[in-house]
Amino acid sequence: MIRGVVEHGTVRLLDAVPSEWPEGQEIQIEPVHANKTGPRTKRGRSAEEVHRILNFQGPAPDDATIERWIDEHRMGKYGQ
Repeated sequence: MIRGVVEHGTVRLLDAVPSEWPEGQEIQIEPVHANKTGPRTKRGRSAEEVHRILNFQGPAPDDATIERWIDEHRMGKYGQ
């Protein structure tokens, strides 16, 4: 099997073509879809969840507050 990817409407081969194939040899290409491997797994929060989390009222936090949040997160993760 020779693997390839479609780029701008053209198939680009990822593997070398066997040298025994004559020039002009006609080949048949069958698409393989990534989702054939099984059901998709959840990768994280949905867009709706992220929107709900970020849709807080009031002014945006200042740099000092963000830095404090990052430090608190690091303390919780790594201690010290």
